[in-house]
Amino acid sequence: MSLPSTRRPEIKSGACRSSSTKAPIRAEAGGVPLIALGNGTVLRAADGKILFTNPHMGTQACSSPVVDGAQILQTNAYGMTLFVHSLPATVGEPLNMPTQTISLATTSAFPHYYLPWYMASPLVHEGLAYLLNNSGVLTVIDLKESKILYQKMLDLDQFQTANEGASRGIGISPTLGGKHIFLLGNNGGAVVMEPGRTFKQVAKNKIENVVSIGHWGERQERFIANPVFDGKRLYVRGEGHLYAIESGAAASSAKTAPQPESPRPAATPKADPKPAPTPAVKGSESDVFPPGYFGWRRNGSGQFPDVTPPTEWSEKKNIKWQAKVGPGTSSPVIAGDRVIVTSEPGTISCVSAVDGKVLWSAHLKAEGPLPKEIKELARPTPLTDGRNIYVAFSSGVVASYALDGKEAWRSKVEPAKLAYGPSASPVLAGGKLLVDGARLTALDPASGKELWKADVETHYGTPAIFSLNGTLLAVNAKGAVVRISDGAVLAKDIAEGLGGDQAPTPLVQGNIVYFTYSRASAVKLSMADGKVRAEELWQEDLPGAVISSPVLKDGMLFVAPGVQYHVLDAATGKALLEKPLELDPNIYPSLTLAGKYLYLGNDKGTMLVLEPGKVFKQVRQNELPEGSGASPVFSGSHLYLRGGELLYCIGP
Repeated sequence: MSLPSTRRPEIKSGACRSSSTKAPIRAEAGGVPLIALGNGTVLRAADGKILFTNPHMGTQACSSPVVDGAQILQTNAYGMTLFVHSLPATVGEPLNMPTQTISLATTSAFPHYYLPWYMASPLVHEGLAYLLNNSGVLTVIDLKESKILYQKMLDLDQFQTANEGASRGIGISPTLGGKHIFLLGNNGGAVVMEPGRTFKQVAKNKIENVVSIGHWGERQERFIANPVFDGKRLYVRGEGHLYAIESGAAASSAKTAPQPESPRPAATPKADPKPAPTPAVKGSESDVFPPGYFGWRRNGSGQFPDVTPPTEWSEKKNIKWQAKVGPGTSSPVIAGDRVIVTSEPGTISCVSAVDGKVLWSAHLKAEGPLPKEIKELARPTPLTDGRNIYVAFSSGVVASYALDGKEAWRSKVEPAKLAYGPSASPVLAGGKLLVDGARLTALDPASGKELWKADVETHYGTPAIFSLNGTLLAVNAKGAVVRISDGAVLAKDIAEGLGGDQAPTPLVQGNIVYFTYSRASAVKLSMADGKVRAEELWQEDLPGAVISSPVLKDGMLFVAPGVQYHVLDAATGKALLEKPLELDPNIYPSLTLAGKYLYLGNDKGTMLVLEPGKVFKQVRQNELPEGSGASPVFSGSHLYLRGGELLYCIGP
């Protein structure tokens, strides 16, 4: 039997990071059957003629398109864009489809390797589109208004690594089963929610099954296929098993492929044990930042919006507890009911947030001679993701610990040779631990192995993380922009006047970077052809050196030059408020916005509580016997503050 000849169109379909470009979808316009492909191409079904292409899909278009009435919806893999194509009443050559684009861009606060990528297809239900990216960020869009209703990092316990075959990142599309939406991760986790304009979680489940797959060895089974529903049953496919799940019943599973070793029996889906909740990520904050992430200035912004902080304290008033942890200028970080702090000359302490008891401590001794510039070692602030703790000392020693104090690994980077010694804190972003030593260095968070070094000049401030055109970037305190995936330097010296004996961390909002040294400046960044271009928006001289990092809120930039308090218009740089302060120098702690108050202090133990705005409004001036260069951190109704060798918990 012979088949009639067919036309085979030439389609430029880039290789996808999953196994292949996703399935084609049938559409219809003016009674003409069409085929929509995952790379943005639309063909006439009758003869395979290409009628429409989308040049903005890129070379790695992974998700299947979705047809909803007279619209085709599709996301590009790494451009963080939802395309909504309107099908015409008649089909011409080429096909004229009006297209609306909706940005899916998230803030720089989602520090995960696959953040910009979308392998999962959107779900459209009752005028809303539900999209899940590779890092587990759910975006819900009102299609009529072309408006993002909310974005939320889901607790899917996803497996994320730089090299794990088809199952890396989340590629399972949101699925409507009955009256609920099912969102599945690649590691067996699942969130069930009610559809609607606000997030309402119904259940959280997980399939736990250890298997042995090829050369990967024994590990948790991975998932990537979309679920299927039949009556009361849900069918989910893993690498080696097909699971049949029924409400109130144990899961049954069957092998789907021969395995080198017999896998262990499938376990009943059960609730996923979570790490202790981190108070800094509460309420609406969980829609923005990954659960458990807490580092320098919490996420680099210096803002704690969902707290009710104390405004009055002294040595004998509102001190809940104090713990002797030793001297240091690093700030504490919070992991659930634990506070992590480093001290001289190389000590890490884990303190109970409940009663101030030191639960465990470890000592990291510097190996070999140190540069003569290094006088203090406990200057960088540690970092936690809620499960692990990462510490870096000015000596170049870097280490990772579990929350119970077990050391996971220890590494070393060449320390920066700065006049007052290194002070930049580590940052976890893009699946990499960034440490700013003599060169900005990326380490593997799981092993401490060096992944890359960027050839950029370092400084005291901590790098800020942001996303530009779907590319995760770091901008350091010397104005260098580095691509996090491979350490490529995309720009240098994007602003003037950076350096000297000043230490603030840059702030990023959208595509604008703010620097506050003796000269404040705002720089707009754009990306084209793999290069970052910088456009200066404004610069203004400040009356003194700036050591503390600023705060950006409601279009205002709050900064402390010398021993003064200034408020600048973030759009123009114009001074809205200039106020000399009656404080002893130095203002080393960074400005911090907690709830509705701004906290500004010196290294002698004095801290002002202010109402942020264009008018100077002091709420309270508080004193402790000794101070520190460390910045305050907040959780719930409590303030954690260093003073001398003590760590204070202040609050009711």
